[in-house]
Amino acid sequence: MARVVRIAGPSTIVVIRDNVQSEVALTGIEITDPQNATGFLSWTLDSAWVAIEDGQVYRSPDAMLINAELVKKGYARPTGAAIPAVHTNAVYLGELDLGAREKARAPAKAPVRQAKAMPRQPPRPRIIHVRVAKAPAKASRR
Repeated sequence: MARVVRIAGPSTIVVIRDNVQSEVALTGIEITDPQNATGFLSWTLDSAWVAIEDGQVYRSPDAMLINAELVKKGYARPTGAAIPAVHTNAVYLGELDLGAREKARAPAKAPVRQAKAMPRQPPRPRIIHVRVAKAPAKASRR
């Protein structure tokens, strides 16, 4: 593991490992947009920990391959088999072929239960209960 000290160019970083600074050139890519590549490296790797394997730079702790990210963003293009081509197998809805559709059938109808009318009943009389409070008993004088 090494700590990135600064970005030296669009495809070169300076790292410090065991108190020794060294330049690392990113391999397997050819920079096509140097200004944006430098900005991306500064934003992504500024004082970050990285692992380096033959010029392939992996950011820690998420192990993002910086060389491939530069290609994905369009700031570089691969120059060999070192970085696999970024290819997404996507099928858009208009390109999707589901085949012939079956004829839609109406769902089977369930028997409908009819509500029975209840005979009308007269309303119940309301009974109001009145509570009468008892007066407190008078204290007797003796």
